Amino acid sequence: MNITSATQASAAAATATSAATSTNASGLGDQFMQLLLAQLRNQNPLEPMNNTEFMGQMTQLNSLQELQKMNQTLSYLVQLVEAQPAAPAVKEA
Repeated sequence: MNITSATQASAAAATATSAATSTNASGLGDQFMQLLLAQLRNQNPLEPMNNTEFMGQMTQLNSLQELQKMNQTLSYLVQLVEAQPAAPAVKEA
């Protein structure tokens, strides 16, 4: 196996991982919204959901989505660095 085919295989694996992370992130947001709507529909009208709890949940979801985007970006950068040929060591005389 030569370096080019190994690099291409590595790039393909990183792309598949990035796509799976992106799909999981959007699916997570959809699941969260479904749970939140069910929670709002089924809450006790005499003791409604606390605004602080609601905002905390929204903040946690947003933080998770941003962390997943950051992870995807870092994976892409690692992929780019690994695709670069190694520079030869230079000896100073």
